[in-house]
Amino acid sequence: MQRLIALGCLLILTQTLLAQATRTAEIPHPADETFGFSMNQARDQAFYVWSRGGRDTMNIYSVVKKKGKWQKPAPASFSLKPGVWKDIDPFVTPDGQQVYFQSNRPVKPGGNVNKQFDIWMVSKTPKGWSEAKHLGNIVNSDSSEAFASVTRDGRLYYGSMRKESYGKLDIFSSVIKDGVWQTPVNAGMTINTSQHETNPFIAHDESFLILSTETDGNYGDNDLYISFNVNGHWTKPWNLGSAVNSSIAEFCPFMLPGEDTLYFARLEKGKRFKEDLYKVYLPVSTLRQLVTGKASIFEDGLLSEGNTMNTAFEPDGKTVYIARSNSNRSVVKIFQSHFSNGKWSEPVVVPFSQNVAYTGLPYVTTDGRKMIFSANGKSKDIWVSDKTPNGWGDPYPLPGKVNTNEHAEYFATMTSSGTLYFSSERGDSKCDIYRSERVNGEWQQPVRVEGINTNASESNPLIAPDESYMIFMADRPDGFGGYDLYISYRENGTWSTPLNLGPEINSDVHDFQPALSPDGKYFYFTRTPWPTGSDKRYGREDVYRIDARVLPLKRK
Repeated sequence: MQRLIALGCLLILTQTLLAQATRTAEIPHPADETFGFSMNQARDQAFYVWSRGGRDTMNIYSVVKKKGKWQKPAPASFSLKPGVWKDIDPFVTPDGQQVYFQSNRPVKPGGNVNKQFDIWMVSKTPKGWSEAKHLGNIVNSDSSEAFASVTRDGRLYYGSMRKESYGKLDIFSSVIKDGVWQTPVNAGMTINTSQHETNPFIAHDESFLILSTETDGNYGDNDLYISFNVNGHWTKPWNLGSAVNSSIAEFCPFMLPGEDTLYFARLEKGKRFKEDLYKVYLPVSTLRQLVTGKASIFEDGLLSEGNTMNTAFEPDGKTVYIARSNSNRSVVKIFQSHFSNGKWSEPVVVPFSQNVAYTGLPYVTTDGRKMIFSANGKSKDIWVSDKTPNGWGDPYPLPGKVNTNEHAEYFATMTSSGTLYFSSERGDSKCDIYRSERVNGEWQQPVRVEGINTNASESNPLIAPDESYMIFMADRPDGFGGYDLYISYRENGTWSTPLNLGPEINSDVHDFQPALSPDGKYFYFTRTPWPTGSDKRYGREDVYRIDARVLPLKRK
């Protein structure tokens, strides 16, 4: 039942997020010159920023609904001096009693206009909105503060370039105690990076956070991401996808409490800025289940039976290969299963694997013409089988200089151009990752991959077809327990510092043998309890699956 519910959630998510965001005509506003939408929960007053296309003059406008109709927009009572100073990013609090905004107006009457933006607030009175109040110099700093939003109990989230930032612009939070704003707290490295994180919309109950960031992996300029509060900890921000994000900038997110409509702005830069208001249906509760959901066993009881490891797919995704073993892996066989009429068939042993004690770790090349796997000879070596009209042909050792008689070579994957990445126990460390280029049908002398290997153990490399990233297994000190999975990016021929894939994937036992479905939608890996120093596993060994959007993959 849980599996059906999960599949149902994914189906709902696909159906809903395929609907593209559209410009909103919900309130009257100047086309292509507007951003910063906010509205009270009664839906009878809204605010926005009129940027006039150049942002040289900006102030906040109010729109009021009377007798079911929106009236003509007018400058908000607290934003009446366009051209003298700038007011931006209004946010109506969940109870509708305050509006927070940013301004470079003088802090003291008669003072000079500021060079940076500070956070201000107005309160609702019987006669309208109060005079604007500066939030003071604990929340505000010598740098600019940006886009404040507030929870129902008064916790303030905002962007700031203050010195406590990790990067160029970070998200901070603060609360009032005894009438005094407390020292702002950085939202942490899960949220903030070395780039710009800003425009934090915080849910009324602090259950989720939507932010705008220019981090790697975006569709273009700044994208909108969502993060969920799980027991006081923020999950890794999740890109809201192409239904929301585009090749230009998305920013100023806003949602009404308990509703599933996300309002935001898009900005196209040029000699004159072109920016307008958009909205999209965003099923937050479904997203939460997806983002915070843990990996689950892949076809438990059919494909995974507690003795299963490794996953490989043919290019059409309709045939999967797995390996099954006894408890100490002295016997390992490759099985295949076919997807038809909405279900996977009962796995059967691949013919060439029947009469060999150890054949495992299958990998199918992206063109579907070769299966690369591991087999025991004088040592564990890498073998190949070619696809024929009658199935997989007789295996043969990988041609070239990859295999050795003295050391084990195993778990090989390949780029589209034929470059092989594999694990080897040659050298001084327990296991390292090597790279071998293919020339005239043979693989050349392997080279140890710099930037990935350490004195610990690195193996199980899943290389991207374009060689842009690698996911691999390691037993590094920053892990969650046993072997963990890491990712590294290749830029200008150099591999980046590996990043742990986090608790969505890694656990306190061994997590290894990464794989992706051919369509890139799902990430697969093996999990097994295998205590250090033991010659066999204890408990189940299974293939797990999770939505691939948990991976921090960079988009082109």
